[in-house]
Amino acid sequence: MKYVLLLVFLTSDIALARGNYSLFEVEKLEIKHAKLFEATRDPYAPHYTGDWHSKSELEWRVSLLQYIYLDNNMHMEMIDPVTVKTVGWRYEFGFRLFDNLSIFWGHHSRHILDEKGMELYMPEDNQFPVEDTIGIRIKIVEEKVGKGIFK
Repeated sequence: MKYVLLLVFLTSDIALARGNYSLFEVEKLEIKHAKLFEATRDPYAPHYTGDWHSKSELEWRVSLLQYIYLDNNMHMEMIDPVTVKTVGWRYEFGFRLFDNLSIFWGHHSRHILDEKGMELYMPEDNQFPVEDTIGIRIKIVEEKVGKGIFK
């Protein structure tokens, strides 16, 4: 962490010299909600096949000095209009080396709510899905958002 902070300090002068300095910025904030089809099957909770109703997601990205970013996706899936059955958080903490090249550490965890705990899974340890990754992101085409039908 001290090396990341040192790198931020060293590169902050570059950002100041360019005139595009921003200490902390929200780069993205979106809410998504979708109705799930009746045949939806979740391999993590197959016993709810046929019961899934909808899902919602909150996605946001924040950056520090435009070089360090944290992408977040918090999601929940419902089995009826008021019962949230699964929740999860996927995030990616990264450092932009160049405009089109980043390195990152990622994590995704997901949990079933209001269920018996480890009895549903292997008894020797907690089986909630957790995914930890380290990777590289290469941007090939810059994201472009089109125009809306209504202005």
